Amino acid sequence: MGEGYDHKYLSVAAIFRAFKSPLPYEQFIGRILRAIPENEVKKAEDNIGSVVAHELLFLDELWEYYKSQLQESDFIDELTDREIPDSPPSPDNLTGDVIEVDFRQVNEIGEGDMNHSVYMETDYIIQAQKERQERQIKISELSKLLDITNDEASDILNRQSSSTNELKRPDVILKRRKKTTDTNIRQVIVPELLLSAGVEINGTELSDLPIFKGKYYWIPSKIKDNGGMLATYFNSFLKNSIGYKREEWSNEDYERAGELLEQQAEYLKDFLERTE
Repeated sequence: MGEGYDHKYLSVAAIFRAFKSPLPYEQFIGRILRAIPENEVKKAEDNIGSVVAHELLFLDELWEYYKSQLQESDFIDELTDREIPDSPPSPDNLTGDVIEVDFRQVNEIGEGDMNHSVYMETDYIIQAQKERQERQIKISELSKLLDITNDEASDILNRQSSSTNELKRPDVILKRRKKTTDTNIRQVIVPELLLSAGVEINGTELSDLPIFKGKYYWIPSKIKDNGGMLATYFNSFLKNSIGYKREEWSNEDYERAGELLEQQAEYLKDFLERTE
């Protein structure tokens, strides 16, 4: 009953040998986690799996890792379809009075030099030129090999290549980056931080974090659980860092947002692990 075996009525996994890596261990336990259909279940215990192992097999570390993976999966499921705001639901100032904003001061010393590189004018063009050269070589080789014209060889290559090649479609890159940013927050960063903090997604312990002071004070008052607070923080942090709503971001903005997200997530993870 190895990899791929599927029998949903198994309920006990008895381990008689040591596992050295998580994957085969997960696959073995997975054999007893197939859910029995509700119409066949006579009592709640029918859909509970039991794992039995001798303590001298020293599987505690794998068991803890496996439990954390299940918990992270639950976090992901809970966050996937939730709406995550990126700013306060209503203005802080309800009186209509003008609020004076302190922008601080910056002192400039010496002379600076700034070079700006736009993706669409550099990397994209260089890569597109390289692709065209490679394509011409393929056309020539295919034409000689099959004894056909260059136009016929070009048609064959066109049928083989996807019409949504990312290098030809910067709009596709933009669309994918939008999805990747949101998925990264919901399915990677927030679940990992919840595990690092050792808290449940529906708890409220993280409301006391320093990040919810000052500019982001409104988040714990509007979002009532750990998972939602963290996801909302990252959405708001990116919006404030880039300077405008995500719907208006360019490819360059998404590239910068990815770097900012990684840095801020690492900072928070280190902070949570130090304060455990």
